[in-house]
Amino acid sequence: MAYSSGNRLPFESASKLGHLNVIESEWVQSLIKDFETNDIGDSYNYENDIWESFDPSNTTPLKQIWVADGSYVPVEENYKELAFVKTALMTVEQNKIAGIDKEYPHPLKLQEIMKDSALFHATVFPLRNLRSVKGNIYDTVRHVIYDSMRNDEDGQYFETLKWIAYKKWDGQNSSSPSFECPHCDQKVDSGIPFDQDTGICPFCGKEILLTDMVGFHLDMNEDNAPASVASSYMLIMEMLMLFTVIRLQWSNRDPNLISNTLFMKDGPMTLSGQYSKLVPNIREFLNYAKNQGRP
Repeated sequence: MAYSSGNRLPFESASKLGHLNVIESEWVQSLIKDFETNDIGDSYNYENDIWESFDPSNTTPLKQIWVADGSYVPVEENYKELAFVKTALMTVEQNKIAGIDKEYPHPLKLQEIMKDSALFHATVFPLRNLRSVKGNIYDTVRHVIYDSMRNDEDGQYFETLKWIAYKKWDGQNSSSPSFECPHCDQKVDSGIPFDQDTGICPFCGKEILLTDMVGFHLDMNEDNAPASVASSYMLIMEMLMLFTVIRLQWSNRDPNLISNTLFMKDGPMTLSGQYSKLVPNIREFLNYAKNQGRP
């Protein structure tokens, strides 16, 4: 436990003295010994049949690389709190990388490569003790999300959300995944009709937004929103920015363009909880692309 400073001892956030009994424990000692055992050479610990040899000598390098990353910062002052979110999409061409020293890359040459090679998306969310013309924090955040996606880059990111939600690649005119109405909490099993930006809840008759389908409103109440809303929005936008490139390349005249591109994202591409509604559609697209011979 932490202890406060006194006449002879300074403040310490967590006392290290209490760790001694833990380290001296026979059980902990046995665990540490097991952790430090070098068992790499023990073949019984590994499934050798899951590994395959790869020979890159006959493989053509990918021509393009697209990378998405993002960050968010909550700011609190005078009992008010908001969160800034920024995401970026950057492309790097292989022929430009080839001219960079692999071991000692010159920072100015790297800067020249990255110049005019990135797109940025930014927005801000009220989290506590703030209002807007949209009303309380609950409705304000809902509309900030909707407007931010629709307005940036002439709505390209919002179009990508529609492309995924409605599975536009298969031509079946599907409706969106089902979701809970942000007004009456009833589950809208029918989703939003194909290619629509908004819909009407069949239970309460109020307007519902396509971005409500993602589920941000489930983490909020009327008076405040947690910082997790900002972090979840960041993850969703990183995914949408990457899939915007995939969507545009998928419809390109050159069917091999998408197969010759590497898509990367900083951190795991994980959408958990209510935000996982898009995951089945993404998996379905990847399987569809594989069956079309365009992995």
